[in-house]
Formats: sequence, structure tokens, C-alpha cells
Amino acid sequence: MNVKIPWTFTVVVVLILIWVIYTAGVWSGLIDSGNDAAVLAAFITGWIGVLVFAILGAFLLGMYAGHRILSLGDFTPFEEEMLRMKEDVAQVRAELKTLRKEKDVAQDKKNPK
Repeated sequence: MNVKIPWTFTVVVVLILIWVIYTAGVWSGLIDSGNDAAVLAAFITGWIGVLVFAILGAFLLGMYAGHRILSLGDFTPFEEEMLRMKEDVAQVRAELKTLRKEKDVAQDKKNPK
């Protein structure tokens, strides 16, 4: 089985590795964190980290809230709509059956045997 790794995944992994190496370099003192480029890089990576965690948190919170709202032991809106459609189909079938009977009765009156 040949597994193809998407290029976007590879890019994201490489960017995360670069960020981890840079952060480890700043913490260990190998990279001077007093110059302007280091401050700008730290500022940008901080904002990107906050944005990623905010989006992930909002996504997970939304999933949790949606699950709690829809799993109160009642039917979901989709299931309720499917049940209404089932009732509508049964009603249409009954009406169609009645129409067929009326048609057969009318044909029998026109063509007595």
C-alpha cells in the first residue's frame, strides 16, 4: 500500500520544526533574543500560536456545545424531518391507493362486463 503524504502537511510539519528549533535556540542562549529580528519573530510566532489555539478551542467548544444541544435524548432536527417525510410518503401512498380504486371503479362503470 503506497501512502501519499500531502505537501501541505509536510510544510506545516517543517514550519513547526523550525519554530521549535528557534524557540529552543532562544531558550538555550544560542540565539540572541535582544535584537529586533528576534523580537519580531517572537511576536509573530506568539500571535500565530494564540490564533491556532483560539481556532482549535473554538472548534472543539462548538463541537461540544452542538453535541450537548443535540444529544438531550430527543430526536435531532434531521431525524425529525425524516420522520415527517416518512409520514408524508405514507399519506401520499394512501391517497394514490384511493385514486387507483376510484379509477378502477370508474372504468368498471364505463365498461361493464
